[in-house]
Amino acid sequence: MDLLKQAEKAGDEMIAAIRVAQDFTISLAETVVTPFARRVPDLPVPDGFRLPRPREVAEAAFTFGERLAQSQKDFALRLLEALDPAKSDAKTA
Repeated sequence: MDLLKQAEKAGDEMIAAIRVAQDFTISLAETVVTPFARRVPDLPVPDGFRLPRPREVAEAAFTFGERLAQSQKDFALRLLEALDPAKSDAKTA
């Protein structure tokens, strides 16, 4: 098995382990938070003081993170292309 396949397999295993911990955390949150959430009253808040919902904040943050990661990937690939010695050899030949 080559090095990249080994790294991909290790990454898949790590993500699977993280998913198990995430599923446990969500299950715990649903078990603990749901009974309390029913008891918390909905208080009226003027529109000017309303904060975004936590889910909206998370969505916006992850959308930005995805755009940033794509930009960094594009930059890295372009830089590696520019630094590729085989490409430089082909130009001089």
